[in-house]
Order: sequence, then structure tokens, then C-alpha cells
Amino acid sequence: MRSSLTTILVFLLFAAGCEKKPPTPGSQPDQPGQAGPAKDKDSAKADKTAQILLDSAISARGGLEKLKATTSFSVKTRGNYLGMPYTAINYFQSGQMRMDLINAKEKPTMSMLFGLDQCWSTMGPVVMPCDESSRKAYRAMMAMEQAAQLWPLLEKDLDWEFTAGKAKLDIKEYNTLKVQSKKLEIEGMLYFDPQTHLLTQLRYDTSVMGKTAEMVNQYWEIKEACGIKVPHKMFITFDGQPYMEEETFEVNCQAPDEMLFEQPQQITDGAMEEKDTESMLTICWTHKGPYRTMGESFGKLMEGMKNLQLMPMGPPVVTYLKAPPKVKIPKKYLSEICFPISRKPEENSDLPKELTFTEHKPQHVLALYQLGDASKKMMKSTKKLLLEAKKRKLRPAGPLSQISYMDPALVPVEQWVFETRLPVTPMGKRKSK
Repeated sequence: MRSSLTTILVFLLFAAGCEKKPPTPGSQPDQPGQAGPAKDKDSAKADKTAQILLDSAISARGGLEKLKATTSFSVKTRGNYLGMPYTAINYFQSGQMRMDLINAKEKPTMSMLFGLDQCWSTMGPVVMPCDESSRKAYRAMMAMEQAAQLWPLLEKDLDWEFTAGKAKLDIKEYNTLKVQSKKLEIEGMLYFDPQTHLLTQLRYDTSVMGKTAEMVNQYWEIKEACGIKVPHKMFITFDGQPYMEEETFEVNCQAPDEMLFEQPQQITDGAMEEKDTESMLTICWTHKGPYRTMGESFGKLMEGMKNLQLMPMGPPVVTYLKAPPKVKIPKKYLSEICFPISRKPEENSDLPKELTFTEHKPQHVLALYQLGDASKKMMKSTKKLLLEAKKRKLRPAGPLSQISYMDPALVPVEQWVFETRLPVTPMGKRKSK
């Protein structure tokens, strides 16, 4: 069972890459030594020190055989990520992790698969594959997760090398193990309590949203589960700032169904579903005029988010407030471009008037999923939704909105997936105010 229970969440919606340069925790180990073939007396001593440290850490957690036997399991966790509370079920098997974010009814709202060999995510029926840069980043990230499990450091798959040392954090001195995978060009630092020999921290450099800094995972509340000792609480910082905290409140030692780790089939073009949406806080930009200039408004919205240090917590949503067929003159079109966010910043009088914060309330909607270029299918999407609503004896109860699930810069146009939503209510009922 791994030590850091959902480190992967820190990369929930953002491309991340692990750097080749060594991490720089509170202080560098003062007795480094390269584990591997001994070349002289000093290196031979260092090799032995590193191996003794790793053996002691493995023994403290329950022993090599028990650790190896506990690679497939699941845990239920709750936590807070950048101000957003969440509950998740995480499924593990060797070199892979699937995270399901769940709602109050314990139904998945989003699923993510991270592994050494594959990665993907889903939102509802939509599958979002990884681009090559994300795939490389997640591969390296999972390698660090394996290093935290300790026993994989003894395997040859990722060509691990490790160096023993000591370092002070605050006033306490820890035993350290600098680990490096030559195969993936990733390295990090493991910190062990000198009395209990248990892992207390994992540190490594990584990039989030273009910024390279140190990621620190801190572990505590060690309990026994599935025959080994594991931390049930974790706190993560990035560049010295709070990033995520989490606790495990349920452990299932049975191996999860292997089908959970298989990538689902993509939604079919033209699929329709009736569903209820959840409330969400968004940051929005009001766009006036033809849709061909909407890219400029997207850019201004992203710039505003960057200035406010806000990160998107999901794909963009465009709501067509004044649109065809009712409005026929493009310069009179009125649209709202929004990104979900986890928090509203403090009042800022310098914000442009077009930038607003909106609490989107739950809606009952008829949703149409389509593949390809959304701009070329919008009129057809509207007609299909209105006809289907009529068949189901539903009445439109608000403006159309559209969600784009793919990044056009990374995904070929034929693989784009977008969802068009029409708020509806049963005929005879009025929309609630």
C-alpha cells in the first residue's frame, strides 16, 4: 500500500512535469553515497548504509513480503484541494491508480487513471485521453509514488539508485534516502524518523501551471491496515504554500476489479441524456458580439484568472444568453464564458466590468453530446435538443450552454467532444425563481 494516499489529486486538471534537477529540501544530506557497485571503501560504506536504511524502513512498515502482497486495494478519503472539499474512492494495483471523485450519493462525478503506462480521465460519459506531455509527467509522478512504497526500489523495472544521508528539518534530524530513476530521469528525497524508521515526508521538484517548485508530502497518524503500517493523514505544500490535505477513513484490502483500470469507450456522436447538474462557483467573462471573436474573450478570462491566482477546476462553460434564432444580428449576441473555481477571491475594485463571479445553481437539463467542431454544429444541436424536449414533453427553462471537454491545441478536431445543454422543466410547470 502506498504511503501518500492521493498525491495525484494535486495534478487534477493541470499538466505537470517532473524536472531533472535534484530537489532542495530544508538542507541537503551531509553524508551522500551512491548505492550500487562499490568502487572504493567510502562508497562501499555508503552502499551498505543506504541498504540498511531501506531495509529498516521496509521492516518498520510490516516487512517485504507483506508490502509486496499489498499492492491491490482501495481506500475512501476526504480532503480539501485548493479550497475545494472532496470525497474520493481510490483504487490501486501495481503501478496504477484510479481516483473516483464522488458526490453525496457516492456516485462518481469524475474519474482519473494514472499509471506508468497509461492515463485518462472521464467526466460523466466523456473520456479525455492524455496528451504526450501529461503522459510523461504522470509516469514520473507514479514512479515517485512507487518510491514512497519502498519495496519497488529493490526492483529493476525503473532502474532505481538510492543514496543515504541525513538532513535537518526545523530542529530535528532525519535519515534520508535520495532516490533516482535513471529510466525516467526523476528523483526525490524520502525522510525517515530515526526512532521509528517510518517515512514522514516525500520531497521532489515538479512543475504546475508552468511554475517549477518543490512539492512536499507530509504523512502522519500511522495505523495498521491490510497487515502493514500506513499513514492515514497527509498534508501537501507546493512552493511552501498549502496545497492539499487529506485523510483516509475507510480501507478495503480486497483487490479491486481489474476492469476499473481499463479505459472506457468514448461517448458516441449524437448521444442524448436527461440529467440533473450540480451547483458550482464560476469566474466568468461577458462576451458581446460574434462568436468568431470569442477567442479574445477566452484569453482575457484566463489572464484575469492568472492575476487573481485562480485555477480552473473543470472544463469551460459557454452560456448563450442572446443567440440565434431569436437574435439574428451577430453584434447583438451576448454570451457568458465561465470556468469552475474553488473559491472567490477578496473584493478587487480593479477587476474589469466584464469579469464576474457566478454561482451556477443545479438544473434539470437535456444534454446532447457531439464530436468534431462545435462551431459548425451549434444550429443543428439546438434543433435536435428542442425536438427531443418536445418528444419528452419538456419545456425549455433557460438559455443553452455548451461545455468543451478537449483542448483544441492538443487534440485533433475529429476527437473534440462537446456537450450542449438545454435547461428543461415538465410542460405545465413554470421555471422556479
